[in-house]
Amino acid sequence: MLELYISYLRDQGKAENTIISYTNDLHCFFEQMGIQPDEYVTAADIRKWIGKMINPVDEKPLATATINRRLNALRSFYEWAVANTETSHNPMANIKDVKTADEDSEKIMWLTEEEFAELLYIIRKKPVKSRGVDKEE
Repeated sequence: MLELYISYLRDQGKAENTIISYTNDLHCFFEQMGIQPDEYVTAADIRKWIGKMINPVDEKPLATATINRRLNALRSFYEWAVANTETSHNPMANIKDVKTADEDSEKIMWLTEEEFAELLYIIRKKPVKSRGVDKEE
């Protein structure tokens, strides 16, 4: 099935670098997840893969742009597979791109100076149960 998809990309006139990137990204998914391209893949499989890319065990996390490029490769592959009846479902249907911290910053609620002062006051009033730390610190 993967070879058919790569042929499809060539027939569509995609740039050779795009084809190479998509091929590498797809191989990466299937190898890391221990799945064959023609096996049934679930959204949970893809979310697990995303987690592995964001929080790898023994290497540096991938950049958000790299993760999203890999997800786009999978999205394109499964859209093609469904359209060409190679599979009956698209596991990427509800998978969204990974957001950067900047995209989430709009949702961050910052404390005003008054709210911060009130928070410090409440914290300082509470008895400190620690290992000898000066409560003024």
